[in-house]
Amino acid sequence: MTKISFRKGRQEDIPFLVQAIIAAEKSGTERLSYATMYGLKESEVVRLLSEMLEEEIEGQELCFSSFYVLESDGKPAATMAVWIEGEEGSSSSLMSALLAHYIPVENLKKAMAYRKVFADLRVERTIGNLQMEGVYIAPEHRGKGLLGQLIQHITAQFKGRTTHAELQVDGENLRAIKAYEKIGFRISLERQSDEADALLILPSNKKCAMTLDL
Repeated sequence: MTKISFRKGRQEDIPFLVQAIIAAEKSGTERLSYATMYGLKESEVVRLLSEMLEEEIEGQELCFSSFYVLESDGKPAATMAVWIEGEEGSSSSLMSALLAHYIPVENLKKAMAYRKVFADLRVERTIGNLQMEGVYIAPEHRGKGLLGQLIQHITAQFKGRTTHAELQVDGENLRAIKAYEKIGFRISLERQSDEADALLILPSNKKCAMTLDL
């Protein structure tokens, strides 16, 4: 019988967490936004994400201790980053400062060409709500109900500290949307960019915010 367990992310999980972040960003496509918008190779993105996770800045998604890890028979099988937006003065805007610190200036300048796309698809996080990012189930463990188990475990840890959970998903990723809806999430906001550049740098030109009552 498969043994399922849960724990917080640790430094030694960083390679698995980087894999999770990249898969979540690609959203079933070959377009990795961290690479396309900054003009970086995927190998460079892997290195930079690893360094940023090592920095361990709490209150945003690029922090290894923000992740919960579901283990199947003692091995990582699923993960997601979680935090309460604005708790103790923290803010996911810290992620922007982290990116600005690690990504070379010339690459940051390349991303400026896509400002309109980012503005069109921007979804503000709700202060006080539990945020879920970098949601990932390893391919060999999909279809086993691990997503629901992971979310159930996490929401139980935050019971009494907040009343809602939020996540953002590619608007074209209908499979993911249906999976979240089955758990109880509902679409609370939809964004779309009509800029031609959107489909050059992102998996799609649509984004959905989804909310779960806790």
